[in-house]
Amino acid sequence: MPIKIVSHKDLTWYDISHPTRHDIDWLEENFSFHPLDFEDVVSRLQRPKLDEYDDYLFVVLHFPVFDKQQQVTQPAEIDIFVGEGFLITIHVSKIWPLERFFEACEGSEKVREDDMGLGSGHLLYRVMDKLVDNFFPIAYKIERNVQAIEDEIFEQSGRETVEKISLLRRDIIAYRRIVKPLIPVISRLEYVKSRLIGEELELYFSDIGDALARLWDMLEDQKGIIESLNDTYDSLTTHRTNEVIRALTVISVIMLPLTLLSGIYGMNVHLPIGDWPFAFEAVIGMMVLLATLMVGFFRHKKWI
Repeated sequence: MPIKIVSHKDLTWYDISHPTRHDIDWLEENFSFHPLDFEDVVSRLQRPKLDEYDDYLFVVLHFPVFDKQQQVTQPAEIDIFVGEGFLITIHVSKIWPLERFFEACEGSEKVREDDMGLGSGHLLYRVMDKLVDNFFPIAYKIERNVQAIEDEIFEQSGRETVEKISLLRRDIIAYRRIVKPLIPVISRLEYVKSRLIGEELELYFSDIGDALARLWDMLEDQKGIIESLNDTYDSLTTHRTNEVIRALTVISVIMLPLTLLSGIYGMNVHLPIGDWPFAFEAVIGMMVLLATLMVGFFRHKKWI
């Protein structure tokens, strides 16, 4: 895809989606960035970080993207160069909040004035603010899924519930892996002392840091809840299994003497009351009486 460009006054924003070797060569020809930064751009997946140079900043961020096929949140990398008069965003995956914001800047003079009129440092804040705001819908979706499992866990049990708990636990863990490395990066941006990010912007980046802290607290809560639900589900499953085993044991114990009695009177030998005309009814009566006595005994012991 061609490099998208939007300019306002002395500031230009370059957005590079699915960068090719040609795009990287163009950057190397037009900007004197450190070679290691270009290596980070072409590498598969970098850990979030902030590199500070004399005339520019290089920021690596991760944005959460939910993979419907794998049913887990995956990190999408965004590389950002910001310097006097320019901001460059590079990403392989489609980052909807970033693209919508870029299109808004393209289509509205007022948006360009509000978001690009105060310099590259302020534009960096606006980009990161848009990205972090879109972290929350996924977190809210996780929260709703946890609540749904909480309701389901006491109504039914089965393989589907186990799979839902396992998938949700994996999704929460994956999302935590995306958010946690971003916290120190944003925290560093609050205290970067450069002409790009002045003291007036520290408060803005601090607000982003607070938002990430709230998001982290939400994920911590959901992690604790889903682990507790998993323990609760295991306890309920064990209790239900024990109930079934106890019922089957009681039935087996009741049937054992009845089976013995019917086996004895099923032998082809002379037995007491064997020649009596009502022998069959008598044996059945003894079996019913024996079963009744055993059930009464089990109830007295509170075993059933």
